[in-house]
Amino acid sequence: MEKLISFLTEKTGEARRDLSALAIVFGFLYLQMLWHFPLMDPDEGRYAEIPREMLEKMDFITPTLNYVKYFEKPPLLYWMNALSFSIFGQNEFAARMPCAISGLLTILFTYWLGRKLFGRRTGVIAAVGVGTSAGFFAMSRIALTDMPLTFCMTLCLGSFIMAVKDDGKGKSFYYYLFYTGAALAVLAKGLIGILFPGTIIFLFMLFQKRWKLLKEMRIFTGLILFFLIAAPWFVLVSLKNPEFARFFFIHEHFERFLTKVHGRYQPLWYFIPLLFGIMLPWSCFSYHAMREAWQNRIGKHGEILAWLAIWAIFIFIFFSKSNSKLPPYILPVVPPLSLIIAWYFDRAEECGRVFRGKFIAMAAVITIIVANIASYFVYANLSLKKTSKTMALKVNELSKQGDLVASFGYDQTLPFYSKRRIVVVGGMSELEFGSKQGDQSEWFIDNGRFMKEWNSDRRVFLILRNHELESNRNLFKNPPIILSQHKKDALVTNH
Repeated sequence: MEKLISFLTEKTGEARRDLSALAIVFGFLYLQMLWHFPLMDPDEGRYAEIPREMLEKMDFITPTLNYVKYFEKPPLLYWMNALSFSIFGQNEFAARMPCAISGLLTILFTYWLGRKLFGRRTGVIAAVGVGTSAGFFAMSRIALTDMPLTFCMTLCLGSFIMAVKDDGKGKSFYYYLFYTGAALAVLAKGLIGILFPGTIIFLFMLFQKRWKLLKEMRIFTGLILFFLIAAPWFVLVSLKNPEFARFFFIHEHFERFLTKVHGRYQPLWYFIPLLFGIMLPWSCFSYHAMREAWQNRIGKHGEILAWLAIWAIFIFIFFSKSNSKLPPYILPVVPPLSLIIAWYFDRAEECGRVFRGKFIAMAAVITIIVANIASYFVYANLSLKKTSKTMALKVNELSKQGDLVASFGYDQTLPFYSKRRIVVVGGMSELEFGSKQGDQSEWFIDNGRFMKEWNSDRRVFLILRNHELESNRNLFKNPPIILSQHKKDALVTNH
């Protein structure tokens, strides 16, 4: 706390000016146009619908998706989005804003981390590097659990090394911030909030021979703080739902990592080109920066560089070895790698090499302009293919009480925009676990039962893919009446 007070009352105000400038510039870039495109299937629809249902039922313990239990992720993003909906309404901006803010906070904390470890210039360069990395910018504007995780992990691991290097009264403050970040990371994505910090600290102590750090880590009081933050939700959700523990810890952690049960297998090298693309243009310097960091491992900043390298490399290897891979998983590697690259730039300038502030500024400006333009067209194209907003609004306009609204398979954006529960026909996808909890027979039906409803006097609205409409047309006794049709799907009715 004294460290925080010291920062807030700093006489020069230099850090406050830097943070204010970064917050204004990147706040504008990261928050602009969040409302412009419909939410996309699957992630954005899912992470908007779950908090919407939480608010509707006023139950913030048991997450539900399409009103069945959904235990694939911890609740941090759900809570953040529920708060955002309460303030800004249930819309696209409110659904995306918490992730954009998480990205912005990661930028600001990266500046603070770079400033404290290396100096002001390195902090500014690192923050600009994170904020203008093309993929980091693009993914911060999508509702994903990985961006809050990235901030929490940066807060956790960054605070640890600041505690290690602090010789004053700030040591306790940073250690407790470390435990807070770890607890929030658990609430963001699960056990990796424990696995990543624990393994990285062990490797750091092993390579640097710093086992004495165990005596200064405030382990007893720190773990109390950690469990006070992380444990209550897990205890409460387990008490209300005895089936939670097995599904969440075994299926969603160990089976996800060790098996191909989620169907997201990619080759071992998958994240190499992906990380290069996510960190453009700064990834062009990553090899030279890492090589120079290795050459200076026993220099002035050797211990700090070792920590950052272990942080980045371990997370990269962990996800590369996993049998479940998706592009956003690699985001927590961006801050430590950006700090190493920023140190490399700063050192290059001190050594009189060609890198100058004008070059960095020009590269940052060009990147953010290109990323803005590219993301606009990408989102514009994807939002037409991966959303059911138009269909849902049409259903709201035409349907009456007692009508049946169904979809072939589960469409993630449909419940959010229609503000209702959807009957799922056929494939249950990630709702399979929830469909087995209690009697859900009215809401998950097979094709035969659906056709009976379709051919009855009850009015039925059906959302399905365009190719499904053509392939199933002969099965409809009552020919489907097309109410709306777009690139992705069609809305049809029987009467």
